[in-house]
Amino acid sequence: MLKINKFAHEPAELSAWKALENEDWQPTYDVLGGEPNRLLRLALVSEQGGVCCYCNRLIAGPAGAFEQGTFHIEHFRPQHPFTALELDYQNLHASCNDEGKKRRHCGAAKADWFNEELTLSPLTDDSQRFRYGEDGSIFGVNDPAVETTIKKLALDHPRLVEERQAQIAGKLDAGFIVAATDDELITMYRAHQQQVSGLHEPFAMAIMQRIADLLPVSVRETL
Repeated sequence: MLKINKFAHEPAELSAWKALENEDWQPTYDVLGGEPNRLLRLALVSEQGGVCCYCNRLIAGPAGAFEQGTFHIEHFRPQHPFTALELDYQNLHASCNDEGKKRRHCGAAKADWFNEELTLSPLTDDSQRFRYGEDGSIFGVNDPAVETTIKKLALDHPRLVEERQAQIAGKLDAGFIVAATDDELITMYRAHQQQVSGLHEPFAMAIMQRIADLLPVSVRETL
C-alpha cells in the first residue's frame, strides 16, 4: 500500500460550495455534485498517482480526464457513524468501484467497517508491513492489523492476486532476474518510486518489494 501524500488544500471550488451553508441548507456528501464533485474526484485520484488508495491498481481515467476513471470517493472513516467527516478532505480518497460478482474489494468491500486499531490508513507508511509473493499473493507476518485489513478489504481477491502476479512477472521475468546487476535492479526500483505523466506504475509497491528481495541485504537497507 503506497503512502498517499495529500494535497495541502482541497479544491477551491469545494471549499466555496461548502461555504454556502446557511440556516436553510447544509452541505452534505449526498448532495455533492457538479463541478465541486468533479474537481474533488480529480484531486483525489491525482494525488494518488492514478491508483487505488488501498490495492494500488490503476483506476484513473485517460490523460486530461483522470476524474473519469472507474473509482468511487472513499471515506476512510465511514460516513456512518463519522458523519462530521463526510466532507473532510483528509478523510477522502479514491478507491476501486464495486463490480458485484466480478470483483468487490478495497473500499467497496470495506464498506462501513472501521476499527481504530486494525484499519491501516493509506496516509501512513505501512508499506513494509505488507508482504507480496511473486505469485501476486499479499500477507502479513504476525501482524493482526495487516491481516485484518487484507481480509476486510479483500486485498487477496483472486482478481487482484492475478493482476499483481502478471505485473510482477512482466517486470521481473526469469531471464531478467538471472542477468540483472545490482545497479540495474536499483535503477528499476527507483523508477517505480516515481510517477510518469502523473501516474504510478500499477502495484508499484509489490514490484518494488520483489526487486528489493533480489538485492543483498546491505544494498536493500540503503533503498
